[in-house]
Order: sequence, then structure tokens, then C-alpha cells
Amino acid sequence: MSEYLASTPTWVVVISLIILITFAALLAAMVQAFVGRRAYKVIELPDMTIELWVSERRFPRAADAVVVPVATDLKMVAGVAKVVRDATANRLQIEADAAAPLAPGDAFAGSGGKYRFGSGILAVVMDAQKRTTPEWITGAISKAIDLAQSRAAHSILIPDMTEDLLRQPPTITEEERRRTCGPVARALVDGIAASRGKVHTVCLWVWSKGTEDILAEELERLKEGTALHAA
Repeated sequence: MSEYLASTPTWVVVISLIILITFAALLAAMVQAFVGRRAYKVIELPDMTIELWVSERRFPRAADAVVVPVATDLKMVAGVAKVVRDATANRLQIEADAAAPLAPGDAFAGSGGKYRFGSGILAVVMDAQKRTTPEWITGAISKAIDLAQSRAAHSILIPDMTEDLLRQPPTITEEERRRTCGPVARALVDGIAASRGKVHTVCLWVWSKGTEDILAEELERLKEGTALHAA
């Protein structure tokens, strides 16, 4: 072996080492991407598991269904709604256009994105003027979970809707963002609680960091309330 290495040109050895190091780095990155992902928080309820994921601009995991926030016209033009629309090659938007308009608190289910989610579900959490209420959010999330169940979904991905529901002046302070997230987070969790047992796993997805602690507090509130009710 030593004689072979001694007779091998230096440039061949160098290129071989570069290829080996590059392959090892790629393998490590793949392992980190698929094995290293961990939920920020997980709560186990008697009839449902709820996971809280933090993953900026990327789907944190595959799911049978994914929910996106829309207004009554069902247009998926910004934020996480656009990400989901693009993942379906616009099929979901075409289907939604045929069903629009829907009332606030309603939901629509359509095509999924290959290898990412089986169904795309549009939750109507805003009216035509892009206004919202906690009741609309809770009702639309509950209806979305009902639709997921009707499509035999066992897991559903629900994004934090704070960014989508913020009224957009030129600047938004972090304090204003967190203040908006409070009632949104509670309405989301209330909608999930209203449909407990209909899907096995609900994955809450924080796609813009900074509100995960607020959602975690709401999940803890739900867990404690469930324990008190059981007692």
C-alpha cells in the first residue's frame, strides 16, 4: 500500500482527498437535516400529540395536510400561503379560485405538494378587508382539522399566522409583533382544542422566529387545562 501511494502522483492524491472530504461534508449535512431536526416543544394529550416547530421559510417536516391563512377570496399571495401555493405548482390556487368566495371561519381543502403534504387547506381567517377576529381564526382552524380528518389525515401542519395577520405600516416593532401574536396564538390553540381527537398529530409551525415562546405558553395552558379536567 505504501509503495502504491509513493508511486501515485501528488495531484491524484490531492484530488482524491478533496472528493472524499466533500462527500463526507455532504453526508454530514444530510444527516443533520433529516436526523438533527427536533421539535421546539411537544405535548402529549390523551387523544392528540401537538408539536411546536421552529423552521424559517422551510417546511419543518412532512405532513398529511398543511393549513394556510387566507381572506374570503382565497388568494394565496403572500407569506406562508404563497410558499404552499408554489409547492403545489399553483394547482391549489386554481382549485380555490373555483370555490371562492367563502365566509370567514370557513375552510377549503385541495391539492397537496408532492413529498411535503397530502392536502392543502385554506383557512378563511380574514374578511375581504383583511380584518380578523379570534373567533374567525378558531372556527377556521377547527373546520380545517375537520376537513383533514375527512381526507384520512393523521398529521396536520398549522403555521403561526402572526406575520400574515399583521397590519403592515412601514415599520413593525418587535413589541407590536409579539402583542399581535398573543391573541392569534390563543385562537389557534383554541381551534385545535375544539377538534381534539380528529387527527393524531398537530404540528404548529413558527416560520418566522420570535413568537415560539408565546405559542409554547399557550400549549402549556392547554395541557394544564386538560389535566385539571381529567382530575
